[in-house]
Amino acid sequence: MDLIYENVKRLIDDKKFVVTLGGEHSISTAPIQAHYDSYDNLSVLHFDAHSDLRLEYEGSKYSHASFAARVAEFTTSITQVGIRAQCKAEYDFIKEKNINTFYAFEIRNGIYGNDWQSKVVDTLKENVYITFDVDYFDPSIMPSTGTPGAERVLLG
Repeated sequence: MDLIYENVKRLIDDKKFVVTLGGEHSISTAPIQAHYDSYDNLSVLHFDAHSDLRLEYEGSKYSHASFAARVAEFTTSITQVGIRAQCKAEYDFIKEKNINTFYAFEIRNGIYGNDWQSKVVDTLKENVYITFDVDYFDPSIMPSTGTPGAERVLLG
């Protein structure tokens, strides 16, 4: 994690636009932290089927299912979109930390109206780090993915 952080931070300091692809969310905390340390007014926009807010998963606090909880240790300016699955502890964490969460069933059922994307944007600050897990897509669109397999896109 330290090596990832240092390399991403160096690239940002060199005025590079950093994009990371592939892998899974367990390593995402480091590049997010590098961006958070480099940009004022940063929000994290998290597209995923899962909240990834478990304090630990299968004995590791650095699990793919825990990366957003690690991010929440330095910022709670997190907006999650498309969440379809979470445990009770994650739901409680969202309420306690005021994490903006747009559940898939709420979007699908029109809870936010036809302009739900505007409501997502309204939760974001000036600078936005985007992280994307392909299981965000319905399994009928992306049938070959599953936990922990994921990809993410980083925009600084």
